[in-house]
Amino acid sequence: MVSWQAGKCDLQVDSKRGLLLLDLIIPASIVSEDEDEKEQDDRTKTILTEHQLLVARDFLALALPYYAEAHPRLHASVCKSYSDSVRVLITAPEGEGRATDVMSVAACYLAWASEQPAGTVVDCIKTEEEVPMIWRDAMRGDEAVGRIGRVARLE
Repeated sequence: MVSWQAGKCDLQVDSKRGLLLLDLIIPASIVSEDEDEKEQDDRTKTILTEHQLLVARDFLALALPYYAEAHPRLHASVCKSYSDSVRVLITAPEGEGRATDVMSVAACYLAWASEQPAGTVVDCIKTEEEVPMIWRDAMRGDEAVGRIGRVARLE
C-alpha cells in the first residue's frame, strides 16, 4: 500500500536555529507477497521520483558551497565563514533499502556539482575505503545509476 503523500517534497524552515529541513515522502512500504525481508533490504534502485531527486539535488546545491566555490565567475562569491559552517545530514527510515535512497541523493548532487558522470561518482564511492560497506554497496546496476545521471544532468 502506498502512502497518499508518496512523491511529495516538504521544505521546513526553522529560522531561530538556522535550520532547513527537506522531507522527501516515499511509499510507506513496498512489499510484495513473494519478497522476504532479505530481498527488501537488497533494494539497489531508489524509490524516490526523479522530481524528488531533482529537488534534493537543488536543495543541497543551495546549502553546500562546493559548486559555487568551484565556479566563482558563474556565481556570486561565497563567504568563507558561511562555507565552513554548513552541515548536511541525509537520513532515511531504517530498512527496506533506504541506504539506496540516501546514497542516490548524495550521488546525484555529487555528479551534478563535480560535472562528472553518475557512474564515475558511484564508482568512486564504491572504492572509497573510508565509506562503510552499507553505503558503498547501496547502488548497483545500470538502471539505478542511469536514473541518478539523468537527474544530475537536468538544468
